[in-house]
Amino acid sequence: MKTRVLMLIVSILIFVSPESFSQNPINFQGEIINYIDDSGLKQGIWKIYSLNDNRAPISRSYVECEFVDDELDGNIYIRKGKKTIIEIRPQPNSNAASFSAQKGSKSIEGLIVALEGKGISGMKKIAYLDNEGNEFSKEIKDWLRSYTFILPSHYGGETGVQKSIRKIFEYDNVENCKGRVYVSFVVDSSGFIINPKASKVKNTTPNENGLLEKEAIRIIRNLPRMQPAFQGFMLGEINYTIPVNF
Repeated sequence: MKTRVLMLIVSILIFVSPESFSQNPINFQGEIINYIDDSGLKQGIWKIYSLNDNRAPISRSYVECEFVDDELDGNIYIRKGKKTIIEIRPQPNSNAASFSAQKGSKSIEGLIVALEGKGISGMKKIAYLDNEGNEFSKEIKDWLRSYTFILPSHYGGETGVQKSIRKIFEYDNVENCKGRVYVSFVVDSSGFIINPKASKVKNTTPNENGLLEKEAIRIIRNLPRMQPAFQGFMLGEINYTIPVNF
């Protein structure tokens, strides 16, 4: 899988009232979720929402699980509203999890296995196998993957990101420079942005002393904690690239 690119636009012409985003715990859709304690350990109920629309939790699927001291406690449930679509049972000290799923009127059981090595995105490669160890058909694999692979996102969605960027952006830092900066970084399994770097710059005005790169990196570094990626049966790190336009 290729490194994901999310388009973000920095606008300095339209004023939007800043919206604060709670980083820890997350207050989203009226729920307190995805808490990290003072030692950096995940605790309590975690929910990871799919990206197919903005009306959670009624009309889109989400992952629900519970952590105690950074360790999964119990099973992982993939739900749509109040309905459980897939129940995943991680196997202790293993790179696999058993699961049962309901696809329409069809019941499906099998294993989700994390393979050796990582893809281009930095996440584990995943196999979906039946109870005899055979791969499912492409139709079933694609269906399972659609529910068990969720990209990182900001809890406020793209609109929320825009508001956060406008709140963080300092016009004086770029001294009227214009252009686009591609910032690459890692989103870790807790949703924190790690090691942002300017990977490419397209400037339309002189960019003395790399002002655009410096401001783009500063903006990304100060964004609120994101929703982490989910793949198979785990939260994981993923490489990300965002173009920031000035």
